[in-house]
Amino acid sequence: MRYAGWNFEKTLLITERANLDRRRELVDVRLAVETERAGNLANDVRVIIKKDWNLLDREIPCQVYGIAQHGPTTTFRVAFHLDLPAGQSQRVGVYYDNPAAAAVACPTSLEVCGAGLAHNIRTPWYELDTDPVSGQISAFVGKLNEEGISVPRLLQSPGAVQEGNAVVLAIGSGSDCRPVAVTAAAWKHPQIVQTTHGPIFFQQTRRASLAPPADLIHAAGMASVQWPQLEITYKFFAEQPQFLVHSRLVFPEALGVFAVCNDLLTLSRAQFSHYTFRPVSPALPLTELEEMGHIVIDPIHGADLPHGIAFSDLLPIDLAWHAFINIHQYQQHAFTGIQLASSVHTPGQDSRRYRPGTYLVRQSDTVQWYRAPIHVQARRNPNIIQVAAGTVFEDLTALHFSDWDAAWGQRIDELGKRLNNPLQVTIHPHYLRPVPPEPFETLPAGRRADAYLRAGVR
Repeated sequence: MRYAGWNFEKTLLITERANLDRRRELVDVRLAVETERAGNLANDVRVIIKKDWNLLDREIPCQVYGIAQHGPTTTFRVAFHLDLPAGQSQRVGVYYDNPAAAAVACPTSLEVCGAGLAHNIRTPWYELDTDPVSGQISAFVGKLNEEGISVPRLLQSPGAVQEGNAVVLAIGSGSDCRPVAVTAAAWKHPQIVQTTHGPIFFQQTRRASLAPPADLIHAAGMASVQWPQLEITYKFFAEQPQFLVHSRLVFPEALGVFAVCNDLLTLSRAQFSHYTFRPVSPALPLTELEEMGHIVIDPIHGADLPHGIAFSDLLPIDLAWHAFINIHQYQQHAFTGIQLASSVHTPGQDSRRYRPGTYLVRQSDTVQWYRAPIHVQARRNPNIIQVAAGTVFEDLTALHFSDWDAAWGQRIDELGKRLNNPLQVTIHPHYLRPVPPEPFETLPAGRRADAYLRAGVR
């Protein structure tokens, strides 16, 4: 059965392999088609649920983006949501090549206002603002559903721009050497590399250097230095409570550093009672439960939490997830960071790491977490770590706000397992011409399935 007016179709066979019940799961796939059939892709792509190979059911909302022509071949991505029971498969038809088709207005729960770097993002689970100068998140309000009413919880005061990523550079030499931290929060109007907005998601990528202040550069005689280049992508979804943060930090030339920090998040101590983390224990039998760790951080019960780094570098860098939680009555909520991917790569050689770990830091009335592949405690000249030219630090994290109760850990563990075990998608018919490789695309498809092999958490 053909979809009237459309000349061509790709059939997707989507399979759930992790024994997880998927609800409103995001499917995002890249397709290649003949360029002569791709003249109206921005308007004519339709996604149809199929009862069988040739039996259509219903059309569902989708978002088409990333259209790129490569001579006789055109590639594009299409994103949509799908319900898929554990262990089941679903056929989906992607129809295209209807020159007369007009774009369809799809209903969405994702509201985006603003322009440039400054945006207000609203979903059923949260509302946030991005800073007009740096583009980093500057205010976050989580929403909890209590007796049918959406109750807002302000987690971050307006103006407290999140650092996101930081490098502690070694500036100067000899006894004049000093550590200088540069962060994404200090960006001044970074370059907007790409912005994508549709009914399924909103995404923006920004890029700029992480350079120290100009007066320090001049005083240290480092005007010709090529400073690290950082690219950050935010991705917010209509039907998903979590959002993605992807960072890619590149060192064009060799530089001395004291620390490289990814996934920085700073929140008020008064809004949380504990820092909670989910370890990964390879020696633990698969039938056992992982033990979550807890550190009291609230000002009343954790008044003796020292300033600075807590637990030094005892927490491994590869925690499956960690969270700030509040277990006190009438304030029960959680803000969780789920690790999806993290890597350090230096072309042609082993990448330098030093005391890699996950760090918890108290700074007066705030607490901060970050993952650091390089972290020097005594920041003096002899302890400088040289990062080789061409080294790339990459990190992909899902941030998630939710309520908290006794079963919260099991729910978060299941979410982490789901995000790190993406659906399998096969495309029919197979495109026979060579397809050019695609630049990295920020997708909720992690590479940490190894972290969820045990029976669960407690």
